[in-house]
Amino acid sequence: MSKIDFSKPVNIFSQTTKSRSSYHLIIEKIKERMKEKTGADEINFIVNDSTCRAVSNRDIFLKDFAKKHDIIIFVSGKKSSNGKVLYEVCKKENDRSYFVSEVNEINKEWFNFSDSVGICGATSTPAWLMEKVRNKIEEFDSLRNV
Repeated sequence: MSKIDFSKPVNIFSQTTKSRSSYHLIIEKIKERMKEKTGADEINFIVNDSTCRAVSNRDIFLKDFAKKHDIIIFVSGKKSSNGKVLYEVCKKENDRSYFVSEVNEINKEWFNFSDSVGICGATSTPAWLMEKVRNKIEEFDSLRNV
């Protein structure tokens, strides 16, 4: 925010996948700096809230989900901004969260026999890919029983 001239009007747009709480924190900080700079309570500040509700509302669910499992496999495309944001939610709650885009990226060494495994993905992750991930993990488990 060091490049913003807070004495001039500000118009802010959200990144569509930004968490709502982070976005609102940024808004409050900009308001504070504008009021400090201008010395006025009335400021020319336009807020455009275009956060994606489908993503921002998943934060709470994913936090709980990540805490419930020993390991999280997050499935998403590498370029998916919503995938990156949602993966970070999981990783923050569970250090044993792994981001994969393809089945061959899954490492058998990540898993312990007694682990509870949670599989989740980005909004655009196809169900068939998540099923392939589940099947691959189940293969690891069946190999242990041989």
